[in-house]
Amino acid sequence: LVKTAQHDKPKIQRIGDKVSAVFVPVVLLISIITFLASYFAFDIAGQKALMNAVAVLVIACPCAMGLATPSAIMAGMGVASRHGGWFKDAQALEATGSVDTIALDKTGTITEGKPQVVAHYLFDEELNLAEIAQITATLETHANHPLATAMLDYAKTFNLENTFTVNNVENVTGKGIQGDIADIGLVKVGSPAFTNMTLPQEILAEKTWQVASLVAVSVNDVPIAMFALADSLKADSMTAIASLKKLGLTTIMLSGDKQSVADYIGGQVKIDTAIGELSPRDKATKISELQQNGKKVAMVGDGVNDAAALAAADLSMAMGTGTDTAIATADITLTNPALKSITDALDLSKKTLST
Repeated sequence: LVKTAQHDKPKIQRIGDKVSAVFVPVVLLISIITFLASYFAFDIAGQKALMNAVAVLVIACPCAMGLATPSAIMAGMGVASRHGGWFKDAQALEATGSVDTIALDKTGTITEGKPQVVAHYLFDEELNLAEIAQITATLETHANHPLATAMLDYAKTFNLENTFTVNNVENVTGKGIQGDIADIGLVKVGSPAFTNMTLPQEILAEKTWQVASLVAVSVNDVPIAMFALADSLKADSMTAIASLKKLGLTTIMLSGDKQSVADYIGGQVKIDTAIGELSPRDKATKISELQQNGKKVAMVGDGVNDAAALAAADLSMAMGTGTDTAIATADITLTNPALKSITDALDLSKKTLST
């Protein structure tokens, strides 16, 4: 794939080819004029006149112009791959150098993407927490999201052997997952709005719930439980965001999580703008709004929920640890999970274009 990308022609190389197409005939013409002028006007011997003509060809050889761009691109892509960034094509390498705004997903991009359950709330104290965790895990086995993985890990802590049978499973992108569980009913797991849940006042005031991602559970649209999950920042998130700002980029976080969580994480990494409660369509719309305002936008994400925004952006970057959908959509795959690889890719692209 890297070899295929290296043989691709970006716009800047096509410009070089066009210049060469004019440059070569002009140099040949000058060489001929040099020979004729030397031989007839200055009465120089034939061999010496020919040497003068050849000297023009040697000194003005367009080979350097024709070779410089593809050589720089091949070298740039090779260095990028060794530093954790794979460019899908040469156009991606060129586009990276013109970006002035960068939008980042939260979970799995700025954070580790390995949340853990830190609190739970049961709407009826007589409900069995272990059984609810098992029911939730039964559905979450059909989901591909860090929060789903966290709920599966949480259910394992109860060491239950009984399992439930689920049918008609449906993933509702950006909202949650639902399915019919035998002898229980229609179970929904996802955002509070998806499960028809109104957050209880007694937990709204607690910071643990304010800054945590929420997974709500309902049976036949009746809320039964809610879980608070906390995720930790990647080790280099703060320094990476600071580096992006030093490069003159405007930084924006686009998250499907609630606004209070987005504000909390955004405040920790000192990002310029943190926007929460966005559906996949909303993320793509935000990218389009920025573009309409004249911004050249790069989007960084790792999940299916980010695919639309990645496709809408001028430049898209997918974390190599993310979903196949995100990676297939992206112009650049960051094989190194550290956010530093973003600044490396941007810096490398600008240096390659300068070369």
